[in-house]
Amino acid sequence: MDNFVAIILARGGSKSVPLKNIKPFGNTNCLALTINSLLTILDKKQIAVSSDCDKILKFANDFGVLQIKRPEEFANDLASSEVAWIHAINYLEKNNFHFDTIIAPQLTSPLRYKETFLKAVNKFNSKRLDCLFSSSLIDTHNNEWNLDIESDQIQPFNYNPYVQRKRRQDEKIVPRIKENGSFYIFKKEGFLINKVRFFGKVGHILLDKLESIEIDDFEDWSIAESVFKNNQNSFSY
Repeated sequence: MDNFVAIILARGGSKSVPLKNIKPFGNTNCLALTINSLLTILDKKQIAVSSDCDKILKFANDFGVLQIKRPEEFANDLASSEVAWIHAINYLEKNNFHFDTIIAPQLTSPLRYKETFLKAVNKFNSKRLDCLFSSSLIDTHNNEWNLDIESDQIQPFNYNPYVQRKRRQDEKIVPRIKENGSFYIFKKEGFLINKVRFFGKVGHILLDKLESIEIDDFEDWSIAESVFKNNQNSFSY
């Protein structure tokens, strides 16, 4: 794994859950969970935390991983992950770190099984991919409706409610997946050329429902923390 480096983007600002990256989460926090997941395949000196927040950088320092102070222009609400990754890559290269592949986990999805990163990297290498994303299955059995929030008007989206419903077992389902936001893996050279996380040959690794919980608000936080507390032996922490 010598050619890999992990870049963790950990902003201090969060409107939904303040300082959620280092807020107590069970007996740990989202940043520690992510670092420990990465330590199943990487050395501490292959893991970098990029943040505008001194508290987060101090936590990273105490953990023994690399710290990158991110300028405000790359850490505000309008800054993309891409510009923050480019800043981190440039910093690492200027400090003589040699790597050709980046693992980019997102702290809003902190639950990962102990073997998840190893499986992802093995698939990335064996399939000779340029990029890989973590994915979840979309439940295509749901009878979905479009909703206009302002008028409260609804329209059926993916089925006809005015005919006899098919039984679930009689439906012909074409599996679909979505990015679940847990992590991305991509080649450094292609990323720097294209300035986007997807280019060349793209693959995915399927995670299950427990790993796919994304924390956007306090309700998500409660759900994710409950799942963690009840399944601690499965997750890296």
